This record gives sequence, structure tokens and C-alpha cells, in this order.
Amino acid sequence: MIKGLQALNIPIMLNEQYKKGLGDTLPELRDVLEGDNAKSFEKVTFSACDNNDSWHHLAQQNRSTVLLFGAEAHVCIMQTALDLLDNGMQPVIIGDAVGSRFPYDKKQAIRRIRRAGGVISTVESILFELCRSSEDPAFKTIINLIK
Repeated sequence: MIKGLQALNIPIMLNEQYKKGLGDTLPELRDVLEGDNAKSFEKVTFSACDNNDSWHHLAQQNRSTVLLFGAEAHVCIMQTALDLLDNGMQPVIIGDAVGSRFPYDKKQAIRRIRRAGGVISTVESILFELCRSSEDPAFKTIINLIK
């Protein structure tokens, strides 16, 4: 997902939940996220919208649609999605790129977000939707990532 968004030049924002207690983002992800198009914020709030730095950065992007992926689906992802809806934005949850410790929690979070007005998609579907055409310069990168 991250590499596909990077190929499409889509800004990425990493929110790390309580690093002191939960630890740093995995090095495999951190290494991929380094670059001009990614911002990182530490937060103790569950919703990224409740973190002043995260919210300020997101609002500056002036986008109406926000892609959400990561963990935990039933806590941070869900609360952020509901807050985005409350703020007039459209959250799109990348269903195969979110997780919860327990599958039932993820299932209920996805159900609640959908009922509230959020959109549920998949990595492959959203990357091709953003790419739009096999003529897009990012297409070869995306097709190789999907394979």
C-alpha cells in the first residue's frame, strides 16, 4: 500500500500511538516511509483528529478523502474514521490493510464505519482506482507490487 501510494505521489501521514509504551513503528515500515512525501506524528489520542499536530497537517492537505490503514481497526482506525466523517471528510478504510488483535473486533469496526458512511476498499482496488489507467507512469510499479 505504502509503495503504491508513493508511486502515485500521494502524501502519507504516519501516526504512532504512544511510542513510550508500545514501541516504535517496525523498521521495515519506517524505512519505506522515509522521504519528502511522508510525515510522522506521535500521539496518545486514539483518533488522529484529536492530535493537534496530526489534525493540522491533515487539514493543510485540503483533501476531502482520507485513506486509512494500520492498527487497531476497532480503536484508532475507527475513531479517526468517525471523526473524519464528523469533519466533512470521506474516510476510505483499506480493509485488507487494517488489523485488530481479534478478528471479531475488526469485523465490528468495519461494520460500524460502513454504517456511519465510511467506504471500505482493498489495497489492489484503491491503487488501481487512483492510477486510473495503464498509461499512468505509476502503473508498472503498482502492477509489480500487486503481483
